[in-house]
Amino acid sequence: MQKTRNIYLMLLLLIISSNILFCQREHDGLYLEVNFLSSNDRISEYRITSWNPFQRVVSEYDNKKLDTGVSFGFSGKINISKIFLINYRPGITVNNNHYTFADFGIYLRSKIWDDFFAGFGITSKLCLSQREGNMSYTKPRGESFEYTFILGYHMSDKINLLISINDTFRDEYGESYYTSNMNSVDTKKYVYWIAKVGIEYSF
Repeated sequence: MQKTRNIYLMLLLLIISSNILFCQREHDGLYLEVNFLSSNDRISEYRITSWNPFQRVVSEYDNKKLDTGVSFGFSGKINISKIFLINYRPGITVNNNHYTFADFGIYLRSKIWDDFFAGFGITSKLCLSQREGNMSYTKPRGESFEYTFILGYHMSDKINLLISINDTFRDEYGESYYTSNMNSVDTKKYVYWIAKVGIEYSF
């Protein structure tokens, strides 16, 4: 049921964006961002210490880390007033641990002071690769939604500097299970927030 609702919401975002394409356009372009992803692997290890398979030692620990990656895609802009515009961004996010997302974001942006602007919106993400390194998640989070805060600066007529923070609606990313010689390792992955820094180039 949750997966169906997520798919419907993603389709709704696409329908909204296709409808507003007929409005006044404003300097479409491309974006390229470096992203930093805060995550935690909660690892439970079960080890056999005797010939009795029911006598196991359990150790649990957290592996917190900051993954890096890159995001890129198309940035469309539509004027809705003198100070507000709608920004829609389909793209791809690739992280260094081999999981990849197709992104679609829609944001409301506004000039706040001089050449600075800010925005807020929702980003929908579809997981294209459910592996991380040599681990394949048995219960992956296929779809996810994040709310996004954007701060930008007009460096020139063609280039904007962008800084954004994405916070996840749900922290659980997935779970993997590995077993060897009657020993096993269970890993639950949590993703907390994503920070991005990059540029936006207007055609």
